Amino acid sequence: MTHTTNQHELTNSAAGAVRHPLETLSDVLGGAVRGRFLAWMLFRRTLASEFRESLFGCLWNFADPIIIALAFLLLRHGGLIDPESLPIPFGAYVMYGMLILQLFIESLVQSVTILRRSKALVSNTSIPAEALIMADLLRLGFDITCQIPVLLIASMATGAFDAPGFLLYIALCPTIVALGYGLGLMAATLNMVVRDLEMFIRNLSRPLIFLCPTFYRAPSSDSFLGWLDAWNPIAILMNNLRLLATLGRWDSPIRFAVTAAGAVVLLLASAFVFHVTMRLVVERT
Repeated sequence: MTHTTNQHELTNSAAGAVRHPLETLSDVLGGAVRGRFLAWMLFRRTLASEFRESLFGCLWNFADPIIIALAFLLLRHGGLIDPESLPIPFGAYVMYGMLILQLFIESLVQSVTILRRSKALVSNTSIPAEALIMADLLRLGFDITCQIPVLLIASMATGAFDAPGFLLYIALCPTIVALGYGLGLMAATLNMVVRDLEMFIRNLSRPLIFLCPTFYRAPSSDSFLGWLDAWNPIAILMNNLRLLATLGRWDSPIRFAVTAAGAVVLLLASAFVFHVTMRLVVERT
């Protein structure tokens, strides 16, 4: 009897979301309010479990991007990479590019795996979808906080630092998280059925290093790289955030504003869809 009731509620919730979107939106907002303390507890538990037996803790978050950045620095000193067209020193340029890209990839992976990681919790409790999302966003916010001193040191060491711009960078850095998390959350339910999606995303970081302007600036031309630099949303956010932090100026403020607004809308829309489909998908997989 209990199972039949739950199934009836799940079916109605998915269909009712289409017929009564305002009521569903009210449920989403209510879930965010009800789940805020639970999200904080999940965030603390996740953080404690990750670093409980780690000697260097969150420093491992920077191992991969720093190693790759050092490799590019060696290539630059070897004359294999020409940094003359870059607006800021090469070391700061690569460091910002790698860490911003890392935030995007981590946001993407966190969101696309949210249901797989939380399936038992969703199945056995009445936890709201919004609590799971907020816990992930708190974890990603922690990563941004850990990056700030690393980037500050890199900026000051290379002489590429603008105090007001750096503060603006901190305020706007969550836009890259919104973009990555929104894209991944839209695919989270599909990942419950097709595990290959998660594997593909986890292997996406290496090609994105070369498809995004992490260590180069594409010329303003009709070339493929120039087109990517102009229209790739990751590149738009990366170029503007990096210039803000180091020079205190925009690369393309209009494109940044449109991309950032689109990322926020995507995140909100994906959270709405996740709220509607979470329990139905977990119940059927």
